[in-house]
Amino acid sequence: MNLFANPNFQVEFILTNYLPHSLMWALQDVNMLNAEITNSDLPANSPIHLLTSDSFFQQAVPGLTNFPNMEIVMSLSVSKVIDVKIESQQGVSWENLMTIGFTLTNKTLTFPAFALTVDFDLFTQVKLQVENDVINYQPVVFNSTNVVQVETSKVGPVNAEMFSQVIALGVTQVPTLPSFNLKPPPGFDISQAAIDMQDGYALTSANMKFSQNVANVPCQSITCAIDNICCGNYCCTAPLKCCNGGCCE
Repeated sequence: MNLFANPNFQVEFILTNYLPHSLMWALQDVNMLNAEITNSDLPANSPIHLLTSDSFFQQAVPGLTNFPNMEIVMSLSVSKVIDVKIESQQGVSWENLMTIGFTLTNKTLTFPAFALTVDFDLFTQVKLQVENDVINYQPVVFNSTNVVQVETSKVGPVNAEMFSQVIALGVTQVPTLPSFNLKPPPGFDISQAAIDMQDGYALTSANMKFSQNVANVPCQSITCAIDNICCGNYCCTAPLKCCNGGCCE
């Protein structure tokens, strides 16, 4: 196809399971999926606070009553990226194995109290938007499942089911995930785009137009883009003109 002679055309991009899975693996490899949360990170109106005096923690972990007036530091890490799948019905599903550690702290003591493992599945749909010639992919959470198990405890029994319910509730409070963009090469405009989710891959189709040439593009055997002119051996990008065999203002 001669893009210069026929500047309007449609292109397709295919994203397979390999891309999101590799992205998660790379983020895990550089420890970008780890986080440490303290009580000061939570909003004042949070229903749960990272304190041993908090009613939730006293019910879920009764042994914490033996550690009054202590803060809880929660350490999250994705210990294993099990699978990432693109599916026609479920959108993109993310299955990860997480470890959550709970450490008690005060001015004089740091005590690793208990740890949980969470087999966590997240299901997202992908919304597509085109703005300023950039395709934006925005994952939106619509469902999640989790299975919580107690890995270790130095403070007695831990109610894993109560933590499972809190995790499920927390997911509903974070309905969107970080988006990513796909930008065409310089000189290409996108008028519209659509995404088609299939098992194993996602197909993005976009209407594009070659709107201008960069400087010093030979034009002996091609047609310059609309509004540009051939000047000697090169296309002049509008609004430049042809002056003495070269482009000028």
